[in-house]
Amino acid sequence: MAGLTWHASSATPAGPARAGGHPLSIRVYKDKRPRFAPAVYIDVDAVIIGDVVVERGANVWPGAVLRGDVERITVGAGTSVQDNSVLHCDPGYPMLIGQRVVIGHGAILHGATVGDDVLVGIGSTLLNGCTIGSQSIVAAGSLVTGDKVFPPRSMIMGAPAKRVRELADDEVKMVGELQARYDRRAQELLEMGVGADLGPFREKRG
Repeated sequence: MAGLTWHASSATPAGPARAGGHPLSIRVYKDKRPRFAPAVYIDVDAVIIGDVVVERGANVWPGAVLRGDVERITVGAGTSVQDNSVLHCDPGYPMLIGQRVVIGHGAILHGATVGDDVLVGIGSTLLNGCTIGSQSIVAAGSLVTGDKVFPPRSMIMGAPAKRVRELADDEVKMVGELQARYDRRAQELLEMGVGADLGPFREKRG
C-alpha cells in the first residue's frame, strides 16, 4: 500500500454510497474511511464501515460485516470474505488478513492476524491477538482463543483449537484452488457490472 493516496471526495460523509439505485452500506465513521484498491468486488449487501483497507482483487460477499470503527482492518490482495462473516477489533488489536485467504461463511474474526494462503473454515471464531501462520487451515467450527499463535502449515481444529498436525501439500493446493474459484467468480461479476460502486472510495495515484 506504500506510495498510494486515497480519493473519496465525492462520498457523502454521513450517508451510504449508492449503486444501481440500491442503498450501499459502505460508510465513513468519524475520520475513518474505507479504502479500496482496483479489481475489488464488494457485494451490495456487504457492510463496510470505517478504517477498512481492501487490497487488490479481494472480494466480499453478501451479509459480510467489516467494522473498522475501533482499529484498522486490512484485507490482503486476493482474499475472499464470504457470506455472513464478521470482522471487528478491540482497542490495541488491529486486524491483518494476508493475501489469498479464504474466510468461510459465518466465520467471526476479532482482532486476529492471519497469514497468507489460509483457509478459515465455516463458522469458526478467531479471538483477539491470535495469529494463524501462512498456509494453514482452521477447521469449520473451531474456536481459536485469544493470543494463541500457530506456526505455518498447521491443521487447526477444536474448541479450544489446537494444532493437530502439519498440512500436506495437497491440502495447501486445495486452499489455493478454492481461492482461485472465488477470484474468478468475483472477476466475472465485475465484468458484468454487478456489485458495489466503489468509485468514491478508490485509490488515486499521484
